[in-house]
Amino acid sequence: MKVKVYSTTSYKVVHSFDYAASILSLALAHEDETIVVGMTNGILSVKHRKSEAKKDSLPRRRRPAYRTYIKGKSYMKQRDDILINRPSKKHLELYDRDLKNFRISKALDRVLEPSCTIKTPEVTVSIIKELNRRGVLANALAGRDEKEISRVLNFLIRNLSQPRFASVLINAAEIIIDIYLPVIGQSPVVDKKFLLLQGLVEKEIDYQKELLETLGMMDMLFATMTRKDSTSVLQLASDGLPGSQRRES
Repeated sequence: MKVKVYSTTSYKVVHSFDYAASILSLALAHEDETIVVGMTNGILSVKHRKSEAKKDSLPRRRRPAYRTYIKGKSYMKQRDDILINRPSKKHLELYDRDLKNFRISKALDRVLEPSCTIKTPEVTVSIIKELNRRGVLANALAGRDEKEISRVLNFLIRNLSQPRFASVLINAAEIIIDIYLPVIGQSPVVDKKFLLLQGLVEKEIDYQKELLETLGMMDMLFATMTRKDSTSVLQLASDGLPGSQRRES
């Protein structure tokens, strides 16, 4: 079966389509871009007309001249000019990114690297403090092998006695002892470090108790001195009154 396309001006055949079976239905899309033919053999034929390439009607944008790029490079600042510096973009550290994405164990691993624990131990302590504040420090410390737990213990043993880190690291030491207490005895190296850490924790706690007792005694001493000074001031004030002088005379 053949479908012929005629020109409406000259009535001449401008195109023709051959089909393998008789045609039951035929339809044309808008602007004759698509022709759809249904045949008796159950086949639906869809043909599209190729669209003509559209010419770019917009004028091509000219690239700036080279002098535009070098403009201002040789400019010298004047006395009355105001210089505005562009703020530099701040990038998060890798451990901060891990904390932001809730990768707590990964964040702790990063700050336990020797490059961080030796050069900037305060960063390691701050991450431990932040994990404890979030309530996930125990989860970050759990599930570690002998090498990883030794790294944690070494850091605690080395920095526990420092006053600025003591409160945070004592809490971390108590948590890690509670977690790994059931497996103590499986590794002589880890057991030795646990005993050393436990001794340091007990010693530091006793030291802090003595310090608190000393502070309490000093508070009592200052309070007593303050009361004596107040009594002396009142006595001097009463001695200076005119009525008291007349009674003495």
